[in-house]
Amino acid sequence: MSLIVTFGNVFTYEEKDYVFLAKIDDIIYAAEILNCEKSVQYKKIVDRSIKNSTQSYKLRQNALYCFVELKTKEFDKRVAFYGKPEHNYVPDFLENVVCSLESDDLKNLQKELLNDDVAVPKALKEQIKDIKIKKTLNRSSWR
Repeated sequence: MSLIVTFGNVFTYEEKDYVFLAKIDDIIYAAEILNCEKSVQYKKIVDRSIKNSTQSYKLRQNALYCFVELKTKEFDKRVAFYGKPEHNYVPDFLENVVCSLESDDLKNLQKELLNDDVAVPKALKEQIKDIKIKKTLNRSSWR
């Protein structure tokens, strides 16, 4: 059985969770879902930087700030880091799709990717710009 992987599907690879963004040629674009500890660290760094900066708009120019906080039950309060979205083509990741993000997370992720001029390649933006995200109904984990 082969799965059709779409924007927002979550897969595991080398014991890490990733959100599938797109596949262009032989490149997989994905955002890593950081563990709880790293997620808290990233959020604290951003909060502290914004609080102490008079030029918070410049913070968005740093790849460190390329993440979206997730609300999907399985990943609540963790972040999806898209600062380095390109990954070598990994054909067997299709077997490890575990669930999909909820629609609110998908919308937030798509919005951030489209508005990021630092870490997100133009080809990725083109690939995801017209994706229509439907409201999530009856979610269930694939695990």
